[in-house]
Amino acid sequence: MKPDVIICLGKMICPNNKPDWVLLSRLDKTLELADHFPTSKVILSGGKSHLLSEEISITEADSMKNYIVSTRPD
Repeated sequence: MKPDVIICLGKMICPNNKPDWVLLSRLDKTLELADHFPTSKVILSGGKSHLLSEEISITEADSMKNYIVSTRPD
């Protein structure tokens, strides 16, 4: 049975707008699942932390997307 969607939940990102090691682990597993189920849609979920709002300029989901695009440019 194949999933219709693969959901990756966000986690607070680092002040350099990059995912931390926990989120990178989630993203790598998401990419692994996406390779295994290429017709499934991928949903990235995550907002902007109010705790570090001065240091972080993008949402968790945007950071996640940037990581995926940088590792999978095609």
